[in-house]
Amino acid sequence: MQLDQLLTTIPQYSDLISGLKPGSRQLVTGIGGSARTLLIDNLIQSTDRPTVVVVDSLFHADQLVNDLSNLLPDDQLFEFPVEEMGAAELATSSPEYKAQRVLALDKLVSGEPAVIVTSVSGVRRLLPAKEQFKQARLTLKMDGTYDLENLKLQLHQMGYSFQKMVAAPGDFSIRGSILDIFPLNHQDPVRIDFFDTDVDSMRTFDVSNQRSIKNIETISILPATDLLIDNDQRKAVASQLRKRMIAEQSKLESKDAKKLAGNLESQIMDLENGLNDPRW
Repeated sequence: MQLDQLLTTIPQYSDLISGLKPGSRQLVTGIGGSARTLLIDNLIQSTDRPTVVVVDSLFHADQLVNDLSNLLPDDQLFEFPVEEMGAAELATSSPEYKAQRVLALDKLVSGEPAVIVTSVSGVRRLLPAKEQFKQARLTLKMDGTYDLENLKLQLHQMGYSFQKMVAAPGDFSIRGSILDIFPLNHQDPVRIDFFDTDVDSMRTFDVSNQRSIKNIETISILPATDLLIDNDQRKAVASQLRKRMIAEQSKLESKDAKKLAGNLESQIMDLENGLNDPRW
């Protein structure tokens, strides 16, 4: 009998499986190293839905993902990495971390069997509602009709960064009637040619030499950030920021009050106009 088969004969294993119902939580202690890895591998084989595994720190989450990568295929193993300190996360959140979180959330909402590993900080992170995340996906099709300015605003709200030239996942650019975008969930960027508002051609291309790779008929684009807010939330944030700014200005001398307004006014106006802070 192999080790994974032997594990399923332990009474506590059956209790664990029966307790892993949708929306439930299970605390597992007294297991570590390769035994923990084997247990998690067995869990994914015994369930038909995604399972979130929470460890104490980002460091240990990285270690666990590395161990599980020897057993699970890439499409069943995801990490939701979040810095231990909130201030550090906002100031230094890497594009790689953002991409990992978005891909993990996409797998989670799909309901397909998978393991998503995160830390305590990841569990505490505020996230959009499930339906809001699902609706943030953008699908473009050949012969479809789209307004480029509306697409530009929508991509910005999805967390994509407007650049002169696409260089990395999360970038997009517009030159005349051509939209280039590098979705987080695709290996290559996509170039979309428009004739007025109609999609005339759609193809992937090599980011290093700009040469076309192949024509495609449709593309599904995931958001580039897990911090998604709708227009009502955006307006509420702008309103609260403006009220707080005015309240603080009343306590300051004229010079400092103007400096505060200079620091915040453009951000407030961006929110009022439907734009997000690029650090999100």
